[in-house]
Amino acid sequence: MSFDYAPAPRYAPERDHSYHSEGAEIARTAKLLGFELMPWQQLVVDRATEYRIIGPGESEGDRHLGRRGYRYHKVIVTVPRQSGKTTLMSPVRVHRMMTRPNAKLFATAQTGQDAGKRMRDMIGRVVESPIAPLFKPRFSAGSEGLACIGNGSILTRFSPLPSALHGETPLMVDYDEFWKYDRVLGEALMGAVVPAMATLQGLTQIWLVSTMGTSDSDFMNAEVEAGRAGAPGVAYFEWSMPDGADPFDPATWWEFHPALGNTIGEQTIADASTSLSYGEYVRGYMNRLTETVNAIVEAEALRTLVTTWDDPPAWKDIAVGYEVAAGGTAATVYGVWRDAAGNPQAHIIHSAPGTVWLVPLLKQIAELEPAVIAADDGGETRAITDQLVRDGIDVYTTGARDFGTACIALLTAMRDDQTFRYDGSDAFTQAVMHAVLRPSGDSWRFSRAHSTGPIAALIAVAVALWAYDHRDDPLGTPYIYLGED
Repeated sequence: MSFDYAPAPRYAPERDHSYHSEGAEIARTAKLLGFELMPWQQLVVDRATEYRIIGPGESEGDRHLGRRGYRYHKVIVTVPRQSGKTTLMSPVRVHRMMTRPNAKLFATAQTGQDAGKRMRDMIGRVVESPIAPLFKPRFSAGSEGLACIGNGSILTRFSPLPSALHGETPLMVDYDEFWKYDRVLGEALMGAVVPAMATLQGLTQIWLVSTMGTSDSDFMNAEVEAGRAGAPGVAYFEWSMPDGADPFDPATWWEFHPALGNTIGEQTIADASTSLSYGEYVRGYMNRLTETVNAIVEAEALRTLVTTWDDPPAWKDIAVGYEVAAGGTAATVYGVWRDAAGNPQAHIIHSAPGTVWLVPLLKQIAELEPAVIAADDGGETRAITDQLVRDGIDVYTTGARDFGTACIALLTAMRDDQTFRYDGSDAFTQAVMHAVLRPSGDSWRFSRAHSTGPIAALIAVAVALWAYDHRDDPLGTPYIYLGED
């Protein structure tokens, strides 16, 4: 079988041809196990296994006797579900065993039970392959694995517990679906193997393989942040949905999913989009960091709040809220009003990358004389508000206290009263899935810093609803531009 589809990774180190690579050897090992590496898998093994010959002699023979000093001591791979990440590890492990006499390799997953199942699957692949006579399978519960008969190398699965691997000197350890580990467990697991590996003079590697997690995946999130930043000795690989893309559009999937067109088709992802919750779908199949375990509004409940309007109100009865995403990467404008029953309604006006379009659009809206234009007096939205006020447009703003009140009012309408309705816009849906609440004084607010992705739409709606309800309040004061400092 030949695979042709190879979307570019979002992150990956460049191949350094001054190093040797085990990529071709691992590809041949995969064929012995009955399958061919997909382009993304080949890219990973080509670059992650770069090495130089080390130690006395530095002869060609040393390359086959374990004297390979790796460029990277840690390899992090994060890809969507159904990409073949677990399959990738089988030839990597088998190759390492066959080329490293007396090596100790260890593998685990999110739980010991999951690790055992994955190991048994791998054993089954090995015993059905032409290289089966070279290995002796071990099926003892809790220590399933393989022994390489000819050179004494051993592969063992273990449970991800703080006490695991203490006293061992592993040549390679890999962790599957490590997004499930909290920081305490993750650091304990690393603390058990990193010092032991240091005695093997650069011959070792740690592989961390997973889909993205949630905001509670603090161990993985820290590893991802370090990998993206180019931490020394770390080979970081990521395939994930581009920022601002539509997760339900098949054209988006073709931009990044590395197995699409190779081992899966569009229908696989389409089925997932309807069978999984929004957050789990985006996390698993778009490979994006998503909502907390306890989302502020669960995806299933949020779907019940979607509606359409046959007769929307006039501009004079609509509050307009806007918000700029962190870094000025995007901005969102929403219209908010209350229906005849007093229930809050929200409809997207515009959401797009960048901010160059925002002031001209808000000026056009101001000419239509909406009930009020509003924004939170925080983050990078403040610069837009300054410009509007300098141009003579009144903007009502929420300070720290009012912003907390606005957040709780919107959350109550969505989650508790379930009276809020919106147009189903993706910008708002994703913002709700990403949002994290943090205490602010005696109230709570949506946190720009701690949320797992952009929440500009959520903030725009919250401040617009607050402004709609307070536009005639004598304490409601337009934003005042005080000039340059």
